[in-house]
Amino acid sequence: MPGRNRAFLLTMEAGSIVGSFFGGLMLGLVPGVVLLSLLAIILMSVKVWRHT
Repeated sequence: MPGRNRAFLLTMEAGSIVGSFFGGLMLGLVPGVVLLSLLAIILMSVKVWRHT
């Protein structure tokens, strides 16, 4: 299965690493509720973009 979706897997992996880094930096500056809301929006947009 990972072989068929290799490009998507690599894209999600790179986004996860970058998102973790910047999320960790913003943790002390931005309330957790805002960060969770941004994460939810990003994940929903990826899901919608992937299925259209």
